[in-house]
Amino acid sequence: VRDWAVTSDIETPTINGTQAS
Repeated sequence: VRDWAVTSDIETPTINGTQAS
């Protein structure tokens, strides 16, 4: 679980609150 977009995490939202693409 990450709290920032580093890779494609479908189940984990990014720091922006959206899905990491």
